[in-house]
Amino acid sequence: HLGSDPRPCQPNLFEHVRLRALYMAMVTEAFGYVVGQQVDIHSATQGGWVPGTVVSIVGTPGSVTVKYNDQLLQKTLPLESLSAIRPRAVQPSYAVGQRVEIFSETYGKWVHGTVVGTTKDPPNGVTVRYDAGGLQKTLPADRLSNLRPLPVSAAPQQVV
Repeated sequence: HLGSDPRPCQPNLFEHVRLRALYMAMVTEAFGYVVGQQVDIHSATQGGWVPGTVVSIVGTPGSVTVKYNDQLLQKTLPLESLSAIRPRAVQPSYAVGQRVEIFSETYGKWVHGTVVGTTKDPPNGVTVRYDAGGLQKTLPADRLSNLRPLPVSAAPQQVV
């Protein structure tokens, strides 16, 4: 008999945890972010994109809260404002002496070069020397998409 059991309904902890995990998976899939994810946050105050971390996701009414990495401030963005954050692109690290390709805006193609230094100002910048002409250029972190490691097959072969 349904309803004839006088005991109160006992919450099932396993079912609660399972439903919570399902809910979070749906919210994560809908928003495209997870708690702890490194992101860039557009800041009008700082005039550009600054690093941050997702600290919470709320499915109803729909928001993502991010914390600025270099400050104690955080910002909660409603669903319609999520264009103000983006996943942080993982940039490869570069070492002095490493062979690379640099996209030359002058020639409109990738050209070979060598990393001759990394910089603190601009932060995470990379200085490269072009093979042709020996010119040097420092690429700030936000322009590192114009730099990539030279494929091993394209590296010069050492003659013995």
